Amino acid sequence: MTRRSALAALVAVLAAIVVWHVASSRPADAPAATAPDAAAAADPARVPLVGVDPPLPSAAALAAPPSPSASAAAPRLETAEIAVETQIALLAAHRYVDFRRTFLPDVEVTDEAIAACERRVVGRKVLPDWELAEEATIRGRRVRSVSMFGKSMTGFHEVAPGRWLADAVWCNPVMY
Repeated sequence: MTRRSALAALVAVLAAIVVWHVASSRPADAPAATAPDAAAAADPARVPLVGVDPPLPSAAALAAPPSPSASAAAPRLETAEIAVETQIALLAAHRYVDFRRTFLPDVEVTDEAIAACERRVVGRKVLPDWELAEEATIRGRRVRSVSMFGKSMTGFHEVAPGRWLADAVWCNPVMY
């Protein structure tokens, strides 16, 4: 087998894996995804993580507790600590729409940021320094700011009783 044919076979296998992953992570009632082109199969960063996400709900909708008809697997956000654990679990489960909903509405959570977060935290221990977390009230909301990786602080805002949302994509490494 020549190098060129081996490379072509590898690209075909990777394309098949990507198509299978996209199809298997899609909800049953979602429209079928199209197969990525060969360039996308060769460069996984060009393959969209989930497709097109719906727009984020308004601040009022985020503050409202989930309705009784909401899924039993709705993200848990009762405390800032639980919100961090939930964010990590949502990344590991590839639940990107729900992951985006764990941030304040004005926080832009791009596909690139999600991919960077997955590389940084999934399968690794994240140890926020909760003992040194700073507590404040900002615009009438309780805020707990915590150092996630020893450098910058991320604020978790209580937007409603027992519903905490992050004010930054803390898991995305910051380049200086």
